[in-house]
Amino acid sequence: MEKIFIVGGGPAGLLLASKLSERGFKVTLFEEHKMIGYPEHCTGIVRTNFFELLGYKKLNSLILAKYMGGQIIEEPCNKKFELFISQVKAVMIDRPNYEKTLTEIALSNGAQILLGKRAQIINHDGKAVVKTGIERFNGDLVIGARGPRANPNLKVLHGVQAKIKFERPIEENHVTVVFSHKIPKFFGWIAPYEQGNYAKVGVATLSSSVRQSLLHILSLIKDKYSIQGYFGGPVVVGGIGKNALYANYLPVGDEAGHVKPLTGGGLDLAAVAALKIVEDLKSDIILRLND
Repeated sequence: MEKIFIVGGGPAGLLLASKLSERGFKVTLFEEHKMIGYPEHCTGIVRTNFFELLGYKKLNSLILAKYMGGQIIEEPCNKKFELFISQVKAVMIDRPNYEKTLTEIALSNGAQILLGKRAQIINHDGKAVVKTGIERFNGDLVIGARGPRANPNLKVLHGVQAKIKFERPIEENHVTVVFSHKIPKFFGWIAPYEQGNYAKVGVATLSSSVRQSLLHILSLIKDKYSIQGYFGGPVVVGGIGKNALYANYLPVGDEAGHVKPLTGGGLDLAAVAALKIVEDLKSDIILRLND
């Protein structure tokens, strides 16, 4: 039974912990926060068959909204382009509860998940080692799932979102995307969910005045609403994966730059990458490369 250490308890790390422990690997995951799923980071929009792709179809109950189209607003000319079709093309999932469910699956399969444990990946005699304080952990494979801040090679934007509640439900099945001179180098979005009673309104930009960009997007909403809270984090939009200085280190998710090239969304590609890692480990490809 190979010993695998995962540093980072976001969606990529937790999916690997659940899938690898299912297959009999001895998995230990280190997560610096004391609560899985928080703080929140992303909107949670993924492909329609996301949970089927993972082999966890039962998690379809975590779908918050289904989208059949959308509109694009271009400023300052105020052009609008609309596209609506007769089938669902994307869904929003409850990311915090998705991560909590992956944690439960991993634990039930025998994985060890250490919360509130800040860990580093260091080089020791040409191999990756996990360091927490004075403790060091040596494994057959060390997986970095620490997010974009662990990789200086990535191009990262400032991202922030507001959760809003509408006084009256709005149409739920489409997403609005806004390109504006007030959101330099990227765009803003409005994604309704829970029968149109709520929406996640966000922006990502190179500008440090990200708050002003968010306020501009909120000003475009004509329906009455109240703000329930804010969340955010870095959005990866380019760059290359982290250089592997040791044979037994493997980055995944945002740390590896596994994001959609147009939107910076990471849930889909992180899942695809994680499943590929599991497949290759199952056939012993990765571990043989480390020998």
